[in-house]
Amino acid sequence: MPEIRILPEEVIHKIAAGEVVERPVSVVKELVENSLDAGATSIHVEIEQGGTRSIIVTDNGVGIPPQQLTLALKRHATSKINSADDLFSLRTMGFRGEALSSIAGISHFKIESAMEGSAPLGYSLEVREGKSSGLGEVAMSRGTRITVNNLFCTTPARLKFLKRPETEWGHIYDLLSAMALYHLHVEWTLVHNGKRSLFSPPAKDRGARILDLFDADTEKMLYSVEREISGFKLKGLIGHPNFSNKTNRNIFLYVNGRWVQDRLIQHAIMTGYRGVLMTQQYPMVILNIEIDPALVDVNVHPTKREVRFSNTNMVHQIVSQVIRERLDQAPWREKEARDVSPLDFFQQTPNTQNPAFPIFSIPTSHDPFKDFAPSLQKNVFESNVIDSDKNSKIGTLAFSSLRLIGQLHLTYLLCENDGALILVDQHAAHERIGFEKL
Repeated sequence: MPEIRILPEEVIHKIAAGEVVERPVSVVKELVENSLDAGATSIHVEIEQGGTRSIIVTDNGVGIPPQQLTLALKRHATSKINSADDLFSLRTMGFRGEALSSIAGISHFKIESAMEGSAPLGYSLEVREGKSSGLGEVAMSRGTRITVNNLFCTTPARLKFLKRPETEWGHIYDLLSAMALYHLHVEWTLVHNGKRSLFSPPAKDRGARILDLFDADTEKMLYSVEREISGFKLKGLIGHPNFSNKTNRNIFLYVNGRWVQDRLIQHAIMTGYRGVLMTQQYPMVILNIEIDPALVDVNVHPTKREVRFSNTNMVHQIVSQVIRERLDQAPWREKEARDVSPLDFFQQTPNTQNPAFPIFSIPTSHDPFKDFAPSLQKNVFESNVIDSDKNSKIGTLAFSSLRLIGQLHLTYLLCENDGALILVDQHAAHERIGFEKL
């Protein structure tokens, strides 16, 4: 029978580090969260080779006293909590005291920090392969600068699982974008291989921050949502259904200000958008949930990426319902007299105010496409389609701006819009109408 024994401390430390640090973005996330907890209003991140070669995070926070620099690198050393009860009232980003210790154990690590009273004199400490140097002096203004070189140098097998540097950089870019969208008072900078790829000064509101990170067109496609029920507060922005992506990278979720990638909330969002998005498309959503910390567990994932609510059904229902109700209001057409279903392009009556615009409907019959070709020559069809349920109407969408110009192989409708050629699969469209009726 194999002998049971205690693992060496070095192995224990590497296992713990592997749970906290999955890839370069994990390092940046932990360090940036510490900067926010330190009250920083400026956070500068500089990386090389996607963060595998070098990561430098500099902030202007309160700094760390020199006598505590060594203690800060110990496992489970933290200033965020004092007892187990504090885990149920967390308001800080970090709290476990594992980040610095884990990162230092798998890299060439250096920390420099200066406090208000000591700047421009600060103190530094280096760790290499688990061995710490003595305190040294360094000239710097108030704040903390952490340098992480040769990530995973003590666990080279982990390097095989990383993607190309551009991919790792993309994860870091998405992280800082998500952080910037919530923490508006902070100036954010990201430099990759010597080139600045992100810069966003402090913003007066989220609209200004969106303009910095995206563009004016994006800002115009977002609409506010807000609801407060029994201490549960939901606030943010949701995107026009047309403004969708093939990935969920533009879904930004926060719980009490903590950026998370929570599957429950994402599913609730997609439920709210059900019926108005094409398959395998994701909307742009920026959503923050404010809830009593005692009702949410942020300690269920080593990297604090996910959370667990005490009442998951309530959270899911509120999120999906608020989004659906807002979409039903068609916020992009609040000044117009009536809403148009996303399928109204196929079932409107002729537009007498603009006779050049060929609006048509799909006739219902045993073979709904039997007479399509002859009918297209007339440009306008008689509408026999039953109106969709009122709750499915969400306003003017892409179809309503298209102009029909022909048909291909009795299958595809050829339309044009702003100089672009749009092909509509009429069979899929007919199935969609049936779905909306149901």
